[in-house]
Amino acid sequence: MTEHGDLRTKTEALKKVIQMMLNGEKMQSLLMTVIRFVMPLQDHTIKKMLLVFWEVVPKYTADGKMLHEMILVCDAYRKVCCRIFLLLF
Repeated sequence: MTEHGDLRTKTEALKKVIQMMLNGEKMQSLLMTVIRFVMPLQDHTIKKMLLVFWEVVPKYTADGKMLHEMILVCDAYRKVCCRIFLLLF
């Protein structure tokens, strides 16, 4: 996953990460990279792939507590929902 790169590069990198995670690879170190450099993108394909990514990424620590990074993700999606709600009404 690259910080710099075009949309196609980031799409392919995210697809590769999802495939590796589905095959059992531990990719915890990439979580903040995805949050910082992929989540803000407005591309529809990336947004759909991120929904799959959030399903397969581990969300809890070994002792059962939610990862701090996942709180950032939830907050980002909450803000998106609030913006959509404000546009509708």
